[in-house]
Parts: sequence; structure tokens; C-alpha cells
Amino acid sequence: NVRGNVKSLPEGPDGSWWDERRTRSFNETYERIQGEDHCEGSLSPHLLPGPAGLGAGLGSTMYYRAGDLTVAMKAGRGYNFAGHFNYARNSYCKGKGKFGDFSCYFRENPRCDGFVEKKRRGIKFPALTQKNAKGQDCLLPHQECKMRENFNEVPEKWQSKDIFWWRTHQISKLFRLNDEAAQIVDLEGIKERIGFRHPIIGVHMRSGDGCRHGVRSRLFDCRTLREYLPEVNALSAKYGTKNVFVATDNPEILAEIELTRKHTDLNFLVVPSESRAQLKSDTKIEQRMTGEDDGFDSHAAIVTAFQDIFLLSECDYLVTHQASTTSRVALNLATMRMKAVPPYISLDGPWCPQWRMCCEPRHDDGRFLVC
Repeated sequence: NVRGNVKSLPEGPDGSWWDERRTRSFNETYERIQGEDHCEGSLSPHLLPGPAGLGAGLGSTMYYRAGDLTVAMKAGRGYNFAGHFNYARNSYCKGKGKFGDFSCYFRENPRCDGFVEKKRRGIKFPALTQKNAKGQDCLLPHQECKMRENFNEVPEKWQSKDIFWWRTHQISKLFRLNDEAAQIVDLEGIKERIGFRHPIIGVHMRSGDGCRHGVRSRLFDCRTLREYLPEVNALSAKYGTKNVFVATDNPEILAEIELTRKHTDLNFLVVPSESRAQLKSDTKIEQRMTGEDDGFDSHAAIVTAFQDIFLLSECDYLVTHQASTTSRVALNLATMRMKAVPPYISLDGPWCPQWRMCCEPRHDDGRFLVC
């Protein structure tokens, strides 16, 4: 029960919960509604959470899109996004003719490109500095700035499965890289260069904007590597591996890892990247992509995020922050790969189906507040 527990440590992945027949049904339905003959009647919103309707953090934006996909699939409609995406507002995407477009990085629906472009031309998009009536960044309908009811719904056809199964399948479709983005991320090349070997523990360390502002800073604060070691050591002892991949948005952690290596036999692996230095900020990353911070390189940021998320999803055991949508996406992708929930620990609460953070979850039925 990922909605009620902060850890699951079975002897090995349990695939009995998986349902391959339902998976085939989901895939067939998704491909059918994304066909060319469904373009005109498709659900095609143009706003996302975050400043100017351009998106929040990467994980939150993709989870919000999963809510749109739920609405579309319940109605048997296609889903195409007709707005703009903050991470794609950069010179790289502009050079591809994909400025502000999800398809700069993701496998969207090329069969409906003409329909989407026509719709975009008829939309008056908000200014980058526009606020809502309360002076806040979110330009969505008021209730959606906090919580969307359909986030907890599974369409009738798949209601024999739970919301985590449903969200896992949605994210597996929405988070597919196009061929060029996959080449840039170079997952297999990175794994070879850093010595990524199974079995391996994946650790998501939150050290950037996500733990430096708002409710997360008040509830959890930023942690040092030392504070992750009890969970890492527990997984290492239980599953018999010393390999540990660390995904972090703080370049200072690299020095901490080098120091820790002198006092442990754990084999720490990281992806070196000069672009990580820009991620350490007290300002939300989405605010830095709306012109308030002209030096921010969103292309480098999203490539780094892809590398971390996909490498985490390739790990056999996970130490996560399920209050973070980055950790949730990694857990979804790992589950899809393994066809079972991998052994994992969460340091700040159980998995949450919302695009925001879930607070005060009830362990008996998984209900929660959104904060």
C-alpha cells in the first residue's frame, strides 16, 4: 500500500499485484484515442500550474498532465496540450522549431500537430508576470491550484486496479523521451561511464529549491548525506549490495560523498555535471524560467533531471522523498520496468497521487490533505 506506508521492504519484488491484461487494455486504449481521427475532439488545455501557466517543477507538471489524461480517457477522447512548457523555453528548443513545446523533449502526438498549432494561434496566452486574483502565480481555476478531484479517480474500465497502478501507466506514456532527447541524455553511456551495476540502491537527495521554501522547508528542511546513511545501510544489509547511485541537485554533495567514502565501504556513484551548480537556489525553479533569472539554463536543467530520474528508475532499491514528484515519477517508472513495486523507503511520507504535496496522510485508507 504505497499510499499508506513510507517503506516497503519485501524479500524481492512482488509481481502478483501486476495485471498484464489490464496493461494491454490501457496501452490499446491510449493508442486508439491518440489516433489522427481523435484530434478535433481531443481534450487540449493550454494552462499548467506554475507562473504564467507554463508549468511548475518537472515532476509536478507531469503529474498535473496525468490528471488531464484521466479526464480524456474517461471520456474516450484524445489528449493534446495546446499551451507552452517552461523547460522548453530555451535556445535549444527554439533551434528545433519547438520553443515552449513538450515535443522538444517528449514523444507527444505528431498526428495532431496541425490541430494543436491551429488552436494555439487562437489562444491569448497570459503575460509572464500575470497573477491570479489573490496575487499568486497559479492561473488555473481556483480549485485546481490546490487539488483536482479527478486525480484520485481511475476510469471504470480499470477500476479493479488502484490509483498507483493507474498513475504508473500514465507516467510511463507521458514521460517517454523522443529519439533526439534520448541521445542527449545518453542513459546507457552514463551507466557505463559511472560504473552503474546491478544490484544497486538509488538515493534521491533533495537539496535544491524543493527543500528551501514553502511547506517543504518548514516540514523537512534540506538533509546532508549523513542523514541518508541509516536507510542506505539498511537496504545494503538486507539486499546484499554496496552499489549506491545518488541523484542530487546540489553539487556540494559531491565533496560530502568523497569524505564519506573514507569511512564506509559503500560504492557511491554520481553523474558529474557542471550545470548542477545553478540548481542550488532559494527561488523556485519555475520562477527562474519566466524571465526573472535570465542566466538560468533550462535545457541543461531538464537534461540533468532526465538523467537522475531515469537512473533512479533503473535502480533495484530506492531511498526517496515521496513528498517530491521527482521521487514519485522515479518510483512509477521503476514499477513499470519491474512490473512490481521495488523495495523502497520514503523519508517524508507515503506516495501521493496529486501534483502537489500530500500532507497528513491517513495510514488506514490513504486519504490526505493537499498542501
